[in-house]
Amino acid sequence: MLAAGVMGQNPPHYVSIHLPGGVPSEKVYIRYILESEELGGAVTPRPGITDYVISTTRGEHAVALFKALVYAPGCAIQTVDLMPSDQANTRVDFTCEPASSATITGRFGQPERMGEHNVRLQAFYVARWAQTFLGLG
Repeated sequence: MLAAGVMGQNPPHYVSIHLPGGVPSEKVYIRYILESEELGGAVTPRPGITDYVISTTRGEHAVALFKALVYAPGCAIQTVDLMPSDQANTRVDFTCEPASSATITGRFGQPERMGEHNVRLQAFYVARWAQTFLGLG
């Protein structure tokens, strides 16, 4: 099943991001930017999707630049950097390469304040390089 601007109808020019089996489409994050846009866009995740279709049409022609970040839990972030043309629509296969891991070490400054409580510590990766890749200010 495809997810497009209008279900079942593809725009005249587009990039299709194909998901492999086993990647839950409702958990996929796709952030993209087209030539000369300031903010770009993001795809709304949907269940049961095999391809996310993103329009690359501005006016009657395809844009000259398409960049995207594609992520799914447990997978490494995949970058897409294309120069679409008026002649072809492009399919990009998302490859779920296992996300790398990093060891984080540290200590609580005052562990006695935790008492007998169970504590859960979470660390989040912030892809600070993504803003530069997408060309956002």
